[in-house]
Amino acid sequence: MAPAGSALASLPWALRGVVRRFMLSGILATYYDARSVLLDAAANLHKERLLPLLPRFLGEINARVSPSIDEDEVTRYYRNDARTWTLLQRLRRLDRGWQLHVRRRSYPFLLPGRIAR
Repeated sequence: MAPAGSALASLPWALRGVVRRFMLSGILATYYDARSVLLDAAANLHKERLLPLLPRFLGEINARVSPSIDEDEVTRYYRNDARTWTLLQRLRRLDRGWQLHVRRRSYPFLLPGRIAR
């Protein structure tokens, strides 16, 4: 895994400290807990518009984790995750505009296109 500093490098300078202090440990902790990883994977079925697969996926997940995960928890997790990453992407786009058009500097990161949610 890349060091946390490099993961924060694409964020606007003013946000790096806030994200490091309040969000980074939670984001990284997700990767070390099997239940959290599987909850995130289930929530990605929302993003990829594969909701018909969710009940079967939850059946497989719940055979392996405790406490069990239900569709409501997946939906809540997805909505929160989508809000967070949508906000961060907007802020990155604003920073890119600031760097390119106001400061007249290059922007060293590629940003993804809009994600249909």
